[in-house]
Amino acid sequence: MEVDILADGSLDLEDGMLAGLDFVLVSLHSRFDLPEQEQTARVLRALEHPEVNVFCHPTARIINRRKPVAFDMEIVLRRAAALGVAVELNSSPHRLDLKDSHLMLAHELGCRIVVSTDSHRTRELDLIRYGVEQARRAWLEPRHVLNTLPGKEILEAFRR
Repeated sequence: MEVDILADGSLDLEDGMLAGLDFVLVSLHSRFDLPEQEQTARVLRALEHPEVNVFCHPTARIINRRKPVAFDMEIVLRRAAALGVAVELNSSPHRLDLKDSHLMLAHELGCRIVVSTDSHRTRELDLIRYGVEQARRAWLEPRHVLNTLPGKEILEAFRR
């Protein structure tokens, strides 16, 4: 389930509910204008929740419509790597979030990466090709992307 990160970094679902989920994906969907230091602390708090598996479309950008959220990317990626929280490469051509230079940094810091279409309709599943191209620009290979692994290995990789 994709869960909103609230303004203070807490999650928009009770802990008991989160514990019953197979995968918890967290995303910024509001409060994009917080100062960088505050936004960084907000994201870090969310990533530290023990049920979180993936940080989705991390900068929340929408190309030519919404600027990326300002936070310290290196600090966030370093913490995600330490916690075993994967970061999403959102394949939507309107997002392509993370961008290639952030993906390179994520890989360098040891972050696990998931390529996702963020599809809301089956016809959008085809958008994966844009994410694959973005991953290639970042010099990522299939072995660097969690969802290229066999099913059992994916499940094991998401265990925190």
